[in-house]
Amino acid sequence: SKTNALYLTCEKGHTEIVSLLVQDGRISPNILHKSGYTALMVASLKGFHETSIEILKHKEIDVNMSQSKGY
Repeated sequence: SKTNALYLTCEKGHTEIVSLLVQDGRISPNILHKSGYTALMVASLKGFHETSIEILKHKEIDVNMSQSKGY
């Protein structure tokens, strides 16, 4: 469980920064944060629709990942 820039920017809804990080591609969008959520999950849960759409553009996104508790 790690915190990374992609997770933090998704958590805050900073779509423009998420876009830059997605284009860069060096940070995996599939890392589970200590909360048990991925960057996509937290953006979606917080209602940041544009941010969620932006992270879906990441070449390594796994939309089938589950929360660390299995749901």
